[in-house]
Amino acid sequence: MATEKEAKKVPFTPEQMEIMQQMLAEARESGNQRKGADAISIYNARDPKSIESVNVKRIDGKFVMGFKNFQNDSFKKKPQYLIYKADPTRGLYKEPFITLILQENENEEKVEREMMLVDYMNEREKYQAKCIEVKVNKIIEDHGILGSSGEYAVAVDDKGQPMQRQQILAQTEREEREFIVELPGFSSPVSFIGDFLA
Repeated sequence: MATEKEAKKVPFTPEQMEIMQQMLAEARESGNQRKGADAISIYNARDPKSIESVNVKRIDGKFVMGFKNFQNDSFKKKPQYLIYKADPTRGLYKEPFITLILQENENEEKVEREMMLVDYMNEREKYQAKCIEVKVNKIIEDHGILGSSGEYAVAVDDKGQPMQRQQILAQTEREEREFIVELPGFSSPVSFIGDFLA
């Protein structure tokens, strides 16, 4: 005779389980659709992931449009914005300097100004500019082949001979963001990369 605990267990047939799985999948799918990007918030709260404004830096009443790149090695892709020089007025012998590219408005030519990095960090002002678009560029970098330093077999075939191992590329993916912003004095939007907004 079945106990009371066993009597409460009602087994499902495979057909019933299949119907329940379909119902759960449909519920998950409809839940994901409700959380879509085109959903409307009744509280009018903005999406925390969206970028609506960025801080464009200013020095001497001009916008910092970018930094001069001192990288002259064709094998290196990473830009080099800093150079190290002596500052005899302060008694410093190896200090980082940066060359700013400045522009006040679209009618004015861009000018360069070299200054010590610490002075730039202390003297810069921030202008909160409206960001109208963020472009994301995905870059895949190749670093050779995984395990290429040693030749060894991972398996042997039925004749006892080593099998050629599968080669796997060592690659990384990174993102570069480009911010399209509106600035006063410029009739068309201006593009900044993330480095120039730091």
